[in-house]
Amino acid sequence: MDWSFILWPSFILVVAIISDLKLKKVPNKVVMALLVASFLVLALHNGLQAFSPALFSLGLATVLFVPLVLLKIVGGGDFKIFLVFSLLLPADAIFQTLVYSLIWGALLGFFQVLFQKDLINLFKNIKAIITLQSQKQKLSLHKIPFTVALGFGWLSYLVPYLRRSL
Repeated sequence: MDWSFILWPSFILVVAIISDLKLKKVPNKVVMALLVASFLVLALHNGLQAFSPALFSLGLATVLFVPLVLLKIVGGGDFKIFLVFSLLLPADAIFQTLVYSLIWGALLGFFQVLFQKDLINLFKNIKAIITLQSQKQKLSLHKIPFTVALGFGWLSYLVPYLRRSL
């Protein structure tokens, strides 16, 4: 088994999660450092032939994630981290990690609402979105550090992957 497939993407997410939890954002300096490190890992591990699949992965991640940014489901920092993260992954890992991350994000957001005892606002927001009133009224949104959901999404992808590989 190629452990760099697991370790480097995991390292990227751990750094991003720590930054997001401490600063409530992922600074561009952190993203750029991780981007440079990702390119070095690609070049040292697989040589120049690694860049073609990496660019495909980057394109796929962009296509999948841009609608989420435009709909303001996730922020720009989450988008940048996901792009850096995706450079090191095959297409199936990107897609599955994103799907799992969205599920985890919804669960984390729901638990946040429960712990803040703000379930009424959640239902008001859902009603406004369903009835298309969200454009007319200001929604009281709950924000979670999506990097945590990405981390859980990655772990959700890795568990079955490791079971098959070991």
